[in-house]
Amino acid sequence: MSLICRLFGHKWKDGVCNRCNKKKAEYDDKVQVEISGNKEILQTGRTSVDQLEHDLKKAIADEKKSINPKFHRTEKEEELSFNFSQKWASAIQKYEDAIYSETAKVGTLNSIDKNIEQCHKAIDAFEAFRNYCYKKGKGGQIYFDDMWEHCHNSKDPCFSYIQSTKDYLIELTENYDTYKIRFEKESRLDTILLDIISNDNGISQRKLYPLIPEVPQATIRKAVDGLAKDGKIIKEKKGSSYTLRLAEGEKN
Repeated sequence: MSLICRLFGHKWKDGVCNRCNKKKAEYDDKVQVEISGNKEILQTGRTSVDQLEHDLKKAIADEKKSINPKFHRTEKEEELSFNFSQKWASAIQKYEDAIYSETAKVGTLNSIDKNIEQCHKAIDAFEAFRNYCYKKGKGGQIYFDDMWEHCHNSKDPCFSYIQSTKDYLIELTENYDTYKIRFEKESRLDTILLDIISNDNGISQRKLYPLIPEVPQATIRKAVDGLAKDGKIIKEKKGSSYTLRLAEGEKN
């Protein structure tokens, strides 16, 4: 059993951890021997293995205090979830791949209508998997909730994976006209920037921002860097900003 599973008190069934849902690696024991044999003292005053155990014990303590219900499942509930994940692994993979694929496209399209449509596609993929899991019984429900409704990170102890997409959809629909202009300008940003620089060759980069207030400054900076990389403009450091000039081949 791995060090992580041992410290967390995970159980193994048929060579698979019922919490991590991963098969026991044949080299796991070898890895532990290598770690244990490393006696180098870290800046914390601990060896590598001691530091790992210390960090994992802290993680365990944090889990016990967490408001996230996934960390407070009974052994029976974990077993139900595990059995579901093993029995329907192929279907689960397809549904989860669809969720990742659809959510990855949210906010990347060049019009507000396309982005609104993509939000709906991502939410639909999420709900389709929820319906599939819930129809399979208690194990499916626990699996879906723990994997997708009870996510966590260093900033938020419990949140739904799809919530940011739902929030973005609300933001788009409630500020439709503003985002419509923004996406339209972003779709033509290279052309807009080249026109501005052509009319004021040597313009300071910071002067671009008030000329295109609908587009975030970070997006403008990225576009400027792209034009410079493509050799369409020359970007030179001057003081705390940059001067921007058309490259020779781009001049009218």
